[in-house]
Amino acid sequence: MDTKNNNKTLRLFVAVPVPKKVALFLEGVQNALKKKGFKASWSRMDTMHLTLKFMGDTSAEKVDSIMAALEQTAAAHEPFELRARGVGVFPSVKKARVIWTGVRSENEILSDLFRVLDMNLEKAGIPRSRKRFSPHLTLARLKTRVDSRKILEVIQEFQEAESKKFECACLDLYQSVLGPSRAVHTRLFRATIGGQRI
Repeated sequence: MDTKNNNKTLRLFVAVPVPKKVALFLEGVQNALKKKGFKASWSRMDTMHLTLKFMGDTSAEKVDSIMAALEQTAAAHEPFELRARGVGVFPSVKKARVIWTGVRSENEILSDLFRVLDMNLEKAGIPRSRKRFSPHLTLARLKTRVDSRKILEVIQEFQEAESKKFECACLDLYQSVLGPSRAVHTRLFRATIGGQRI
């Protein structure tokens, strides 16, 4: 990607793609939640992804360095398996605004990948993340306040819900353009983990 002499900014993030089998699982959880009567904006399954690092408005001149950071991170790891499990909310049960399902890996491999990615991106001029890494897939954004007892019931009901395992085999760099109804995501670059072809 040619970014020379380009002073514009791009809204960027790094993510892991979510396969169709996991999207179908998430859609099933969404449908069950809709029956609970939540008034919410529901995430689209055809654009579902696991965000590792949201960078926001970033100088286009940094894109080459960011792509190099993704390649360096990917080369330092081997592909590994992930799974989506359970339901949770942000920021808290009493003030729930976002409903999500968590993403887990064996032996904290995903957390290690994020730590290395964050470190490599810092070298590319991207500030380190201040928030605790909490990998998740957003299911819905609540439009109204929900009684905490109902939230707790939902969390308990779905605590054992688990997707099929899927492979974390690449890191994708996306540009996000905000539109009148939704954001449009365009993949700019893909770094394959372990250098394998996918």
